[in-house]
Amino acid sequence: MVIVIVVNLFGDVSLENLVKSMSRIKTIPQPTYMVLSWSNPPSNAFTMIHSLEERLADRFPITYLPLPKMGSGKQRDLTLKIVLRKFANARYIVYIEDDVVIEEDDWLARLLRVIEKLPQKVAALSLEPGARLYTDFVVTRIATDKELYVGLTGGSGVYITRPSALRELVRLCLGTYSSFMYFHWEDMEFVIKLWLRGYVTVSYRGIKLTHFGCTSQQKPLYRRYTEYLGPVIAVLVNVPSRFLVIGLPLRALRDFVKSMTRNEIVLLLRAYFFVLRNLKHIMVHRFFRFKKYRAQSVFAKILCNRIK
Repeated sequence: MVIVIVVNLFGDVSLENLVKSMSRIKTIPQPTYMVLSWSNPPSNAFTMIHSLEERLADRFPITYLPLPKMGSGKQRDLTLKIVLRKFANARYIVYIEDDVVIEEDDWLARLLRVIEKLPQKVAALSLEPGARLYTDFVVTRIATDKELYVGLTGGSGVYITRPSALRELVRLCLGTYSSFMYFHWEDMEFVIKLWLRGYVTVSYRGIKLTHFGCTSQQKPLYRRYTEYLGPVIAVLVNVPSRFLVIGLPLRALRDFVKSMTRNEIVLLLRAYFFVLRNLKHIMVHRFFRFKKYRAQSVFAKILCNRIK
């Protein structure tokens, strides 16, 4: 069983959180590889990676992918496509972000045990709670199971996925992540694609972690801007028409209230103006995707699924 651990880095970041998480792995399924995809890396990136190898006692062979500055969606898609080609026999791909610390020992072995018990239609299992759909209606209050439940698991701090599902998206020219999702909701848009292809995603809350990115209140301007832009594009490109009629106005209302409370009305207007200016291209993407999607009724059934 080949396991590939993918870490996406952006700019000048610390690897301390990654060291803490990886050091918690006591039992290593062999062979297990690590891929570090680094967008806009600092000049001392090679030194940092060499130090990382030493601190992890060379237990995980590292492939380093230095990339130019790009958005999160494009970086993730490019990285996953490279991983699928380089590790053709990979059974699972584990994604972990640099601002996550996994706080329990042998988390990788436990994660593998859980997904091995799940049916093949489960394409991804996230250690974070399910994200939200359209408005602030939570979609994860589904099952009585306190640890494992079905939902739109948009939180991408740590997840494990099946390469077979990713290869299907690539084969259909849907891509894994979407390059036009610069930051924010790129993970949710990826999950929606999986659901609309007939797959299922689940959350597993049995392994404790801290995702510092989720709790940080000091977001740069471009991140606050993409909080308005990303969800609207994802909804327009992926949501079936009968749900779009209701969902899009609700999304716009939610964004308006949010922008007023945060004094971000200018960011909201810029984001929606960008959508209007590029609506033709967005609709072309939508037309192409709905020729490939086969489970368009998923939004009516998403709250009724449960892994048993």
